[in-house]
Amino acid sequence: MTISIAHVNLSREYRGGERQTELLIRELVHADVRQVLVARLRGPLAERVKTLGVEVREVSGSRLATTRATQGVDLVHVHEGRSVYAAYFRSLLSQTPYIVTRRVDNPIGKHWLAHKAYRRAGFVVGVAQRVADIVSTYDSAIQVRVIYSVHSGLEPDDAQAAAIRDAAAGKLLIGHVGALDNSQKGQEFIIRVARELQDTHPDFQFLLVGGGGDEAMLRGMATGVDNLSFTGFVNNVGDYLSAFDVFVLPSNKEGIGSILLDAMAQSLPVIASRVGGVPEIVQDGSNGILIDPAQPGQLKAALLRLHDDPALRREFGENGERVSRNFTAGAMAESYLDLYRSLIDGKRFERLRPATARPIRVLCVTAGGDRPTVATFIGMHREGIDLTVLCPRSKQSFDELKEAGLPVIDIELRHRFDSAGTRLLREELERGQYDIMHVFNNRGLQTGLAASRGINIRIVAYRGIVGNVSFFDPISWLRFLNPRVDRIICVADAIRDFFLQMRPAFLRIPKERLVTIYKGHRLDWYTDEPADLSEHGIPATAFVIGCVANIRPRKGIEFLVDAMADLPEDWQVHLLLVGDMESTSLAKRIAASPVASRIHRTGTRTDAPALAAACDVFVMPSIRREGLARALIEAMAYGVPPIVTNSGGSPELVVDGVSGLVVPVGDSHAISQAIRRLHDDPELRARLGRAARRRIGEDFRIEDTIEQTIAVYRSLVPYL
Repeated sequence: MTISIAHVNLSREYRGGERQTELLIRELVHADVRQVLVARLRGPLAERVKTLGVEVREVSGSRLATTRATQGVDLVHVHEGRSVYAAYFRSLLSQTPYIVTRRVDNPIGKHWLAHKAYRRAGFVVGVAQRVADIVSTYDSAIQVRVIYSVHSGLEPDDAQAAAIRDAAAGKLLIGHVGALDNSQKGQEFIIRVARELQDTHPDFQFLLVGGGGDEAMLRGMATGVDNLSFTGFVNNVGDYLSAFDVFVLPSNKEGIGSILLDAMAQSLPVIASRVGGVPEIVQDGSNGILIDPAQPGQLKAALLRLHDDPALRREFGENGERVSRNFTAGAMAESYLDLYRSLIDGKRFERLRPATARPIRVLCVTAGGDRPTVATFIGMHREGIDLTVLCPRSKQSFDELKEAGLPVIDIELRHRFDSAGTRLLREELERGQYDIMHVFNNRGLQTGLAASRGINIRIVAYRGIVGNVSFFDPISWLRFLNPRVDRIICVADAIRDFFLQMRPAFLRIPKERLVTIYKGHRLDWYTDEPADLSEHGIPATAFVIGCVANIRPRKGIEFLVDAMADLPEDWQVHLLLVGDMESTSLAKRIAASPVASRIHRTGTRTDAPALAAACDVFVMPSIRREGLARALIEAMAYGVPPIVTNSGGSPELVVDGVSGLVVPVGDSHAISQAIRRLHDDPELRARLGRAARRRIGEDFRIEDTIEQTIAVYRSLVPYL
C-alpha cells in the first residue's frame, strides 16, 4: 500500500541537514511512497528536489503556512527544529502522526510548547547516539530512535580533482568543507594553525571550501596567511574531497558531522573534534585522530603526525573508507520506512484497539537458551510483554527464568515428530490465548507449526546460521518455508541475504517477513580473569592463537592448523583449540604438522571465554554457513583481536582493519599472513583489540535486541 509523507525543512541554506534530507527523498523516490517537500520559498533545497519529480510546496516559513502545507498526507517528517510546531498543530487538527529528526547536540528548548510538540511526536530520531541521549534526558517519555546520517555517495570528477591537486603544487593539501559558521565549525583554529606552520612547514597548503555568514570575518583573520585559501560555495564538493590529503573538522559542536562520512568515503584520514556524535564514527587511532574542541595546539600536533607518517595516513584512509560503507542512504531510507509504517499502521489499526489495552501475550519455545536469549526474555518481560517460556527443566536457563519472575513450562520436545510434545504444546496454546509464538530452534518450529493448526496466532521463527534450507527439501516446508511463519528473525544480514537469494526466485520468502536482529550482549558479562594456560603446556612467554568451536566441516579448523605450519619455525606461537575437536581427520592433520607439539586441544570446557581471553589473537576460520559465532563475540568482548574469514555473518561483527582482520575463505596462507601481521605489530594488536571490545559494547547491545524484538511483536499485532 502506498504511503504519503510530507518532509518539512525550512532552512534558508543548503547545509549538511539539507543534504541528508535530499538523500532520503532521493532514495524514497524508488519506494512505494508518495512524497511532498514543504520548503522555504525559492530556497536551495526546494530547487534541488524539484528536479526529482517530487511535489514541492513552497512556503514563507510562518507556522500557519507550514501547517496548511502539511495537509493530505499520512505522516509528517520534520527535518529541522523550527518546523516541529507546524507538525504539532497538524497533528492536533487531523491526527496526522509525525517524526522529528534532531541533527544537533544542543538541548531542546524548555518552552512549554516545545515540550508538548516533542512529546507528541511518534518518534524523535537522533542522527547519533549522543543526540538521542540528549533527547532522552530532556524527557524520558519521548520515543527516541537512532538513525545515523550517511555519506552522500559522491562521484568525483577525476580531471577536476587532479586540477585542484595541481593547484596545490605538490604540497600536502589539508581540506575543510562546511558552512563558514565559526561558532559551530571552529574555522578560526584552522587559520591559526596555518599561520603557525607557514614558515616552519612550507609544504602544507590549507583549503577552506564553503560559504556562509562568517566568510568576511574569516577572510580578515587569514590576512597574511599565504598557505590558506577560500573557495566560497561550490557544487562539486566531491572533487575537492578527492583532491585532499587530510580532512579537518575542528568543530565546537556537531550532531555527527556527516561531511566526515563523505571524507571517509573518499579514503581520507580525518582530524575532528571530540564533540557530539563525532566519536561514534571517528575511532581515534583507527580511522582518524580526535582532538578536544578549541585546541589549536592539538590540531597542529595531529597534522604534524600525519605529515610525518604517510603510511599512517594511508591506514586511516583505508579504515575510514571501510567504516563509511556502513552509512549508506539506502540503509537510512529503509530505517525511516520502518518508522513511517509503524506509525501509519498504528493509526490505521487504532479503531481496532480495545478500550483498555492489554500486554502482548507471547509464548517462547526454546530448548534452553544462551545468556543473550535469557536476558532478552527477561528484558521483554520487564518492558511489559506478557511472556511465557517453554523450556526443559533440565536446562540451567529454566531456573534463571523462574528466579526472574517469568512463567516457565517444563516441556521437552524430544524429536521433530514428537506427538506427545505436539499435544502438550497445543494444550498450552489453547489455554494461554497467546498472540504470538516465538520459536528458537528447528524442532520447536516444526512442532509449533503442527500444534498451532487452526489457532489464530502469529508465528515468529529464529534463525542463527546461513543455509541448510531448500525449496527442494520437504522438511524445509515444515519449518522456515511454511507460509504460516509470519517473521523470521535472522541474527545476521548474511542469513537474511541467503533467504532473499534462494532459487527459484518466484518461491522466495517475501523480504518483509525477514528481519535482522543481532544478539545483544553486555560487556559486564565478560569480567573473568584470563585463564592460566600453563596447564595446557603453553609457556607464559608464548604468542597464543585461540579458537573456540565444535568440530564441523564448515568450521574450517584444518585451514587454521595448516596456517600454523606456514609461520616461522623459530617463533614461539601456540594454537589453543577449545571445544569438541574429536575428529580422526583433524587428529591426523595435527600429527602431520611440523609444529604438532605447539597445537593443543582442550576438549569441551565451561571456562572457554576465560581461555579465549588469555590468547593474543582469536581466529574463526569458518568456510561456510557461519551466523554470529558466540565464541567470537566473547573473545572480542575481552578485547582479543580477531581474525575471521569473510563467511556468513563474521564480517558484520569484524570491520576489517578496524576491529579485526578479515581474510578469504579457505586460505590458510591468508590466515598465516594475518597472524604474522598481528604478531609483528603489538600496537596494531592492542588497537584492534580495543576496537573489538568497543564494537561489542556499542553495536551489539542487549537493550537493542530487546527493543527490536518487541518492535517485531508490535508490528504483528498493532491493534494491541
